[in-house]
Amino acid sequence: MDNFKRQRKRLSNRRSIWCDERGTTAIELLGYFPIVMLILVFVWQILLVGYTGTIATGAAREGVRAATTRENVEQAVRYASPGFDGRRGWMALAGYPCLNGQQRVTIQVELETPHVLFPFVDALNFYPRVVQQATARCEPPPGNQSLPLPDEEPQIERCRGLIDEETGRCLCERWDSTDIHCPEGDRP
Repeated sequence: MDNFKRQRKRLSNRRSIWCDERGTTAIELLGYFPIVMLILVFVWQILLVGYTGTIATGAAREGVRAATTRENVEQAVRYASPGFDGRRGWMALAGYPCLNGQQRVTIQVELETPHVLFPFVDALNFYPRVVQQATARCEPPPGNQSLPLPDEEPQIERCRGLIDEETGRCLCERWDSTDIHCPEGDRP
């Protein structure tokens, strides 16, 4: 009988080893940890796309504001989208540069979304790009000056040197074949 009790005790010890559930939660957490991390990275990437869309919208609005007030569009887009150096582009879709106060200007800004760095993602060589555009009417020039008609060029743009007040002719200091600011008829 003593032998029977010992065998039974050994079997119960083996069962307790296999039936004990202590530590299973930690093992399950280790199994789910990579999946949870991938989900968090995916959610973070979606948030970055939303952030890029917000920045692109602001940059397009700043670009169209600069275009309608005859300022530097490139500089306005660059200042409105900090941190996107080398990953930004802009394009005038319509009405640029402004010629009159009734003209509509449309500026489109394209930004590459910042991304979470993984070795396998670089192999794809694809990152989402966000494109936004804004449209506004040109503002009249300051001082209610009339704008030149499209087929007329303003005198300041044609002449690099001084303008003779009596004749209105360009008094260019030098002229060569690559000089586009002094017309051939106005060179000395």
